[in-house]
Amino acid sequence: MAQTRLCRLVVAAAEPEGRIRIVDETPITGVRHGVAIRYTVEIGSRIRPGEVRCAFEGGLLGRNRLRLAAVETREGLYPDSRLYILERFWLADPETPDRVGQRLSLPGEQAP
Repeated sequence: MAQTRLCRLVVAAAEPEGRIRIVDETPITGVRHGVAIRYTVEIGSRIRPGEVRCAFEGGLLGRNRLRLAAVETREGLYPDSRLYILERFWLADPETPDRVGQRLSLPGEQAP
């Protein structure tokens, strides 16, 4: 669950504008510690689908369970430098969840 929440923050980083509606969250087939999040993003009157796939270094109780090993978006795999910036300046910021919560809705929730 914590990995899924972290991957939602990655979605918001990948989509810096618009309202995000999570469509579904599923484990990644063939990846031990990964989650795929399908979503739509609404910018003005335009809505488009997207998907972010997050792989983590550790499992449920592993020491590195919240450390990203890889991120894949429609642009492809993030290079190590982008993963570092994402973790250091976005995911480590304690205000990020509040900023993201204002524009993200989960399945079954009303859009913000």
